[in-house]
Amino acid sequence: MKKAKKLSTKKKSFTVRKGSKKKLTITIKAQNNKKATTDKVKVSSGIVSLTKSSVKKKKVTLTLKGKKKSTKNVTIYVGSKKIKVKVKVR
Repeated sequence: MKKAKKLSTKKKSFTVRKGSKKKLTITIKAQNNKKATTDKVKVSSGIVSLTKSSVKKKKVTLTLKGKKKSTKNVTIYVGSKKIKVKVKVR
């Protein structure tokens, strides 16, 4: 098991149109940085949904789709670690 130890992102907030998709990249520090993490990726939000996720070594790329017009903090979980990103759906 290669678990995530720390999550970070360059974009602390971003905007997506309702019905459209946008990519978000999260940098991961794992137990073993030479391999990709084996943790599950999950997004908890009512305004965006996770349509696709790509897990590679040192990063996770998420594709989020806007569902409902609003501005909220979205929590992204990679295993037991989490990071909050402010998302605006217009």
